[in-house]
Amino acid sequence: MELAIAGGHETQEVLKRAATECDELLASIFANPKIEQLAGNPLLATILALIKRQGVTLPQRRVELYELYLKTLLESWRKARNLDHSSIGPDADYLELLEVLQPLALWLRDESPEAGLIHREALMNWLWGWYEREEGLNRRDAKEAARRFLDSVHRYSSLLLEKGRDRFGFLHLTFEEYLAAKALARLPRNEVLTRMTRHLEDSRWHDTFRLTVGALGIVRQDPEQAGTLLEGLIMSDAAADQPVGDHSARVLLAGDALLDIGAVGAGKQAARRVTSALVQIMRQSGVDPKQRRRAGLLLGGLGWEPDDLDAWIEIASGPFPFGEAKELREVSYRYWIAKYPVTNLQYARFVAAGGYSRRELWSDEGWVWREREDASAPRFWNASEMNSKLCPVVGVSWYEAEAYCRWLGKEGLAPTAIDDESASCEVRLPTSLEWERAARGSDGRKYPWGSANRAIDRANFERVADGTTAVSAYPAGLSPAGVEDMAGNVWEWCADRIGTRLTRRLLRGGSWLDAAEACTCAYCYKSYPSKQGHDLGFLCTRAHPWSPALALLPVVEEKERV
Repeated sequence: MELAIAGGHETQEVLKRAATECDELLASIFANPKIEQLAGNPLLATILALIKRQGVTLPQRRVELYELYLKTLLESWRKARNLDHSSIGPDADYLELLEVLQPLALWLRDESPEAGLIHREALMNWLWGWYEREEGLNRRDAKEAARRFLDSVHRYSSLLLEKGRDRFGFLHLTFEEYLAAKALARLPRNEVLTRMTRHLEDSRWHDTFRLTVGALGIVRQDPEQAGTLLEGLIMSDAAADQPVGDHSARVLLAGDALLDIGAVGAGKQAARRVTSALVQIMRQSGVDPKQRRRAGLLLGGLGWEPDDLDAWIEIASGPFPFGEAKELREVSYRYWIAKYPVTNLQYARFVAAGGYSRRELWSDEGWVWREREDASAPRFWNASEMNSKLCPVVGVSWYEAEAYCRWLGKEGLAPTAIDDESASCEVRLPTSLEWERAARGSDGRKYPWGSANRAIDRANFERVADGTTAVSAYPAGLSPAGVEDMAGNVWEWCADRIGTRLTRRLLRGGSWLDAAEACTCAYCYKSYPSKQGHDLGFLCTRAHPWSPALALLPVVEEKERV
């Protein structure tokens, strides 16, 4: 606001224009998560405001935004500081400054990747050497050129600052990383790959490497080179002498870079190969669970989804051993159950279709809850660590899950009727009997995959992944029928009402937070239908309309253990 009204009196017209500019800036920031993240820094937010005030549309790719940052600093910074736009010193030539600043930033990354600071004497020595080597100056002239350069950049661009006595560094780590990336982009591909491999486990270098790919593919508009670099990073022969974890880290780094620039910056072929490598990492036994989760999050950001995301599995009727006691029970009809728990991507369709405002989708009890809570989305809908498109939706109450199922049936997105029996089916939450029959089959197995082993490679539980994972990430954990994530990841709401007043509902399957014992096929958990926990999700079934006759235990005394 202060920048918008600077240079003029605070008249109503000026204030109105300033408010409009502020609103436009905020809209631009919140429209892009990457820009929003940058704007959290007061300095970078100020530069964003300066750029926007000049009538420039903020770019959507981070690397383009950084390029704009640099140009703004080196060409307009001094004018922006003087609010009436009068000149306070000679202009700095952008390209000329970059010739020095890029290798300087890369050298500083090597020397001090954490602090980003260098002593004046070391800095001057580097500048002397650069002018001698690159400009062919003698020692005396090189020293004078170095002194003039440091003084000019320090006084007129503020890009290099003295941070403490005789300690120099870039105005912000962002600029050091981006300038170093531009320097790396000028090196031969093999040398860049060597550097990437050398610093693979050093997170302080990761942004620099991602920006290097962006500088090639977007700023230099050379997607072929950017794609070649990404393919070199993920090539199996390049990682043949490395442990599985190291190769996974290379693939994840390539995925991060691709997420920054998209297929337009890396080329479609390279984008496909990186995506395929991420899918392999996500599904591969022996890979660290956190890396598998990260691969799924990247795939969600890249727009990938499994071909069978909306698939349904038919479950045959018949008896099966039920519960911990393995009591013989029977589901006397066939039904269908979704292959995966409902994902954020799928649930977004319900939200976009106005599901929260359509009264006909909600039960009387559910509508009362929705109005009381003024609900318009799941509780954690905007939480970045929980709203990845491929991960199960969480923070959904039983009422929301019920309304989604009803909407899914009305939209015709469930299996169509194939005979008289299936024609009477509806889309709803599964009963506990239906859920367990789909999870354990007919042989009374402890886990969906059959082994008594807790098999951490087969499911996401015991906090090993630090959050929910993408559906299809654990194919080795399939149930006998072919349903995934029936152990771990998220608790799944069932249709059954339970308790002396029928006030609570059953959940099955355990979650990423729970011990293995809670993720067995027989384990039950009960909660109030209004609960919106960060580990509560659901899957859908298409079966006969729910009634107490279909339920496991329509009424259970509170003192009984479920």
